[in-house]
Amino acid sequence: MTSPLRQTGLLRLGAALAATLLVAACQTTSLSGASSVIEYRTNAEVLDDKSVEAKISKGVEDLSTQYVMDVTADAYGGRVLLTGTAGAANAKESVERVARSTPEVKTVHNEIQIAGEESATRDLTIAGKLKTKLLATKGVSSNNYTIRVVNAVVYIIGIAESDAEFNTVLNVARNIADVKRVVNYINIDSSRAS
Repeated sequence: MTSPLRQTGLLRLGAALAATLLVAACQTTSLSGASSVIEYRTNAEVLDDKSVEAKISKGVEDLSTQYVMDVTADAYGGRVLLTGTAGAANAKESVERVARSTPEVKTVHNEIQIAGEESATRDLTIAGKLKTKLLATKGVSSNNYTIRVVNAVVYIIGIAESDAEFNTVLNVARNIADVKRVVNYINIDSSRAS
């Protein structure tokens, strides 16, 4: 019999996959006046970041036999954003140690929350609305941002090509219904402007 914790995790994984596929499908559709879908990172940089994520995930998987947790690591140019929930503070610290021990990692932003009341459905809804709004917002390259939502707190990591884009992304995120707070790990790099 599958445990309620595993069922919740599988439900969240399925919903996240569906939301990702929906956003990906939208990104291949031409929208008049909509945002650019050009990724700032080269294919090699994206692959490097995915490799870092895989290394951290493997380390976290090894830890999950000791701790109850649902954690995601997103890498972006040597920076890692850790989000999700852990059952105890020592689990949160252990995940951070795994990320910091990965050679390619320069910076770790540990936003793992200690498990408490959470609503996976609400978080997925917030993430879906935000990704959709950013995709349709003129002057925003939505592919350049990774968005995670945990307990109605939005975490954004990525690169903006201007101050205007940076401010627009944060304003859109802050104006999504039910968002408690927006945590920003966006760098501005105007040299990569298209």
